[in-house]
Amino acid sequence: MKRNISTEVQLKESGKRLDKWLAERFNYRSRSQWQQSIKIGEISLNARSPKSSTTIYSGDIVKFSPQEVLEPEVSTDYEILYEDADLLGIDKPGNLPCHPSGRFFENTLWFFLQKKYGKIHFVSRLDRETSGVMLVAKNPKTASILNKQFKEKHPEKEYLVLVHGKMSNPIHAEGYLIDNPDGLVRKKRFFVNSKDFEKNNSPQKGEYCCTDFFPEKTFADFSLVRVLISTGRLHQIRATACSLGYPVGGDKLYGLDEMFFLRFIEGKLTDSDRKLLLFERQALHSRKITFNHPSLNETITVSAPIPKLFMTF
Repeated sequence: MKRNISTEVQLKESGKRLDKWLAERFNYRSRSQWQQSIKIGEISLNARSPKSSTTIYSGDIVKFSPQEVLEPEVSTDYEILYEDADLLGIDKPGNLPCHPSGRFFENTLWFFLQKKYGKIHFVSRLDRETSGVMLVAKNPKTASILNKQFKEKHPEKEYLVLVHGKMSNPIHAEGYLIDNPDGLVRKKRFFVNSKDFEKNNSPQKGEYCCTDFFPEKTFADFSLVRVLISTGRLHQIRATACSLGYPVGGDKLYGLDEMFFLRFIEGKLTDSDRKLLLFERQALHSRKITFNHPSLNETITVSAPIPKLFMTF
């Protein structure tokens, strides 16, 4: 089905460049991605083909007509755990992207929620294969307050994860994440201190992160672990666990074999790959988030039920 999405430019947005306006108004895609859409004719301005540098004015009609792409099936059984006038607490299933990206547009949590609630704002995000609690603001003011709150004092976030190997003792992992300069795929590595990655000839400063792992139960070749994070970095738990020698089960990017991810995106995972991965998706679940509600001015905890994946052992 061909998609056509029309939006009218508001008075306060008048005078901006088209590509900048698109990236600010629809921030699930980068400015360069919108520039590419303009270049290939997916964007029209008042029924004409514009340039990225075209200035927009109040009342202009911008239409987005993305090329037809067959979207992969996803899990649609998300649940509302908490709702009030300003905020949603969502339990996201493990096979549902948050934002439009690549072949995913309508089959995303963003699209489902926009159809029901109008414009929404993600306060927290999860990888497509990660399940559990997410916070979504219903208005810009709530989103702004929570984003500032989370940046200045990170909320308490608890996860459950199944990792390869027997983790017998708690681990306090405080250090830095950097993009791995080596390897076949782009991913992050965890270093205990800046000197370690300076020795690795990395020009990057790294992102400070802090993760605590508490083993709950061990099995023949993997462990169930409770995780608390006091920082919120991209791939923080997965990258840190992998660097410590405990890759997350089912993780194609940070798993036992770097080739998993390449074969996965090509649709060529073997039976041997799946056996080593242990699980169909990465076994990471956002269990709960505790934060200060900006309107109620009280501490709120939103918890998600434990998925069957973590209860079959």
